[in-house]
Amino acid sequence: MTEGDLRRFAEMHERHFKQLKVFATRYLGGTCMAEDVVQAAFGQFIPYFDTRKNEEAWLAWLRKAIYRNCLKVWRERQLFRKHTPSVAVDDSVDNSPDRWMEITEDARRNALLV
Repeated sequence: MTEGDLRRFAEMHERHFKQLKVFATRYLGGTCMAEDVVQAAFGQFIPYFDTRKNEEAWLAWLRKAIYRNCLKVWRERQLFRKHTPSVAVDDSVDNSPDRWMEITEDARRNALLV
């Protein structure tokens, strides 16, 4: 990636990050996880950045990557809830995405291994 490409990438990131975060938030319900998903999509996009010159094509690719990442997060949540009996799922418990992120990495890893 050339210096000019890095500058264009940074400008595009700055210009569209908020819009893409809103897009991800609609699927995930929380802004903290949405920011992580959008950042991951931008990271996935870096190797392909110089292959597309049209910004609309870039945005379409990013939206699709964000959507796929949101689905992955959603599936992980479902697996975690299914295989973690110690976590109560009722209205009195905070099941927000922000709360979900507070759960330790070991607990998530153990839930996915079951």
